[in-house]
Amino acid sequence: MPVFLLLVAAGAACTDSVIRELGPNNGETVVSGPDSFTYIASSLENVSDKVEFEWTNSEPRLQTNHQSFLPHGYGLLIIRDAVGTVVDSTLLEYQLVTESRDGVPGTWTVTIIYTGAWGRAQFSLVPLPATAAMRAGAPVPIAYPRASRAQPSADTCEKYTTTSAGPRRNALCAKPSPPSTL
Repeated sequence: MPVFLLLVAAGAACTDSVIRELGPNNGETVVSGPDSFTYIASSLENVSDKVEFEWTNSEPRLQTNHQSFLPHGYGLLIIRDAVGTVVDSTLLEYQLVTESRDGVPGTWTVTIIYTGAWGRAQFSLVPLPATAAMRAGAPVPIAYPRASRAQPSADTCEKYTTTSAGPRRNALCAKPSPPSTL
């Protein structure tokens, strides 16, 4: 009898281990216009997937209004400007407002990466005008082409992203370890 109970418990533990891709059951809605971009996936159940969208942003920056609730797993939002430079990279959070770095106006790419996500993903993007430094003629950060594997230099990389849990180190800015001198 104890073996039977162990097998039943093991089977019950595995029921949520089925990895799912986004589909019609997730209630995914995208509204993309020149003044805003809104994304909602209302019913995520252990979703691991990556989706990309294009959005025309006539301004060099944007504001992201997060309203996601993912109690299990996570969602990562990555936004690239018209030349492929990452201008924002944040976890999908609840009641968080962020602003991107300056970028190049045009067709921007919105990438969402889910890993074991349960819950609701929701955010909206709104164009913002250039920062005062950009209007004053400050140099625009180096833009690497999309096909390049080059990483941003320490001078152009935003080292920390602010989230509701506090500042987090941006993985795109990690410096390689110096070679060992044995």
